[in-house]
Amino acid sequence: MHRLVGVWVAVRAFLLFFALWLVLTDGATEGLVFGVAAAAFAAALTLAGERSPWPLRPLAWLTFGPWFVAQSLLGGWDVLRRAVRPDRPLDPELLDFPTRLTTPAARRLLAATISLLPGTLVARIHEAHLRVHVLDRGLPVRAALRRLERRIGGLYGERLGP
Repeated sequence: MHRLVGVWVAVRAFLLFFALWLVLTDGATEGLVFGVAAAAFAAALTLAGERSPWPLRPLAWLTFGPWFVAQSLLGGWDVLRRAVRPDRPLDPELLDFPTRLTTPAARRLLAATISLLPGTLVARIHEAHLRVHVLDRGLPVRAALRRLERRIGGLYGERLGP
């Protein structure tokens, strides 16, 4: 049974990497043999480690991508509005945020992504605790951080609850 799971993981990895190859080459047939070989090699590398830092959860990653872009744009827009409008409220604070994520790669992605949320920036990382600088303590930052934490947990197969 364990061997069957490994085969399924290899097939999924190959299909994901080959699909990525097709997207990057616009489906060109000239390098198809090389694409198959590259996808097979990448799938083998995925199996070589006990656990990949970038888990193969294509649907979760596909839904995270657009959300990530939207949040980046919202964060940039908020900063722009605060920069050009002096009447925009600033009430900064440093808040401690203990994350429930257990995977180190998930924690790093959380810290990197927090800075793209409107009005937030990670000022310090210490194991499972983040210190987050917030431009406006009136914003619902903790709730936004918990939502982000759940999304990233889903990317890494961690179920965090509410």
